Amino acid sequence: MLIVSRYRENNAEFIDDPNNKEDGKMKKTIMLFMAVMMLFALLTGCEKKTAKEGEGNDPVPTEEETAKVEALLKDWGYGGKNFKAEYVYNGKDEPQYILASSDEGYLFYDTKREETCETAGAPFTLYKEYEGYKKYYAGPLEYYVKVDAAEGKYLNLVKKTYTDKIPTPVFGL
Repeated sequence: MLIVSRYRENNAEFIDDPNNKEDGKMKKTIMLFMAVMMLFALLTGCEKKTAKEGEGNDPVPTEEETAKVEALLKDWGYGGKNFKAEYVYNGKDEPQYILASSDEGYLFYDTKREETCETAGAPFTLYKEYEGYKKYYAGPLEYYVKVDAAEGKYLNLVKKTYTDKIPTPVFGL
């Protein structure tokens, strides 16, 4: 069987000979390369992200949001070393609040209402032993972590009780 190549040089058509070992090796190499590239594209382009909560797949505050809450924290007189800003979720599993903290104090900032919800002049340590857990905020003294993602169980960090629902915070009363 002869395969006609589309390669032309000096208006002469070359015919690939399947018995030519050089042509066969090159074709195998190209086919292998193409197969590897297609496999790579399928594995990386269509990969479903299944990382656990808190392992890098959670959103982080933008630079603008981080600068804003850092300035607010300093305005309250709590700017200090080890500044950190991270999203904290509402009861609808939306990243609504930013917890800004330093060695001098902390504040919770509501990104929807664009105002400070809570602040104090002491390091916020309740979430510290729950690194890697998804954090929730429902108002003063209502801090939660999701402890069982499959069953939707949350731990109230102040009361040390479990619940299946995060309460809706009531602000401005």
